[in-house]
Amino acid sequence: MRILALVLCLLTYAGCAQAQQESTVYTTTEGIIQTAAGASVVVNDYKGTGLNFRLNFGQATAVATDRPLLYLVNDLMLQAIVVPAEHFQAATPQQTLQGYIAHEAEYLNEAIGHPVVPKVETVRLSKTQTAELWTYPMPAGMNEEVTQQIFLNFLHGEFIIGLGSAQYKGQSPAAIRTLLLTTARSMVFSPSPLPTDK
Repeated sequence: MRILALVLCLLTYAGCAQAQQESTVYTTTEGIIQTAAGASVVVNDYKGTGLNFRLNFGQATAVATDRPLLYLVNDLMLQAIVVPAEHFQAATPQQTLQGYIAHEAEYLNEAIGHPVVPKVETVRLSKTQTAELWTYPMPAGMNEEVTQQIFLNFLHGEFIIGLGSAQYKGQSPAAIRTLLLTTARSMVFSPSPLPTDK
């Protein structure tokens, strides 16, 4: 899935309103599972790949949109993106991710006709795993409300997992960074399908 799709999805949903969070012990509304532990989304057999995962939002207010894996979390856009890593495989996980980012930047350069030069930072998700956090400013004239795009990519098995957001005017890049890192660090992966009722 191309990042351009994320850009268009995020821009399309700038005016989305949040739905009220349910107060019962358990409800499922618009793909969001609400429990006493917080909000989450379960994805089983992602696009027939056998990849099963849960996005955990904790006590944040999370609202699904009508776009797959695109959510409003405490008024911040969050989209999950999964791509096969095989086309970007390199000597190290960091080089694999950097190759993917370079590929996406090149695609964006061609697709939108503006130079996109991402700023990339290696961040730690855990003691044993790093990720690439990358941003680029929204090209002039594309959207006056969005100042930059922010992405976080990491490897899980044969997949590149991506979380992305758009920073709108008045939003804190630090808050978006925290959302992406917290969500990535709390993701649960399973070789078998995850329950969708808890």
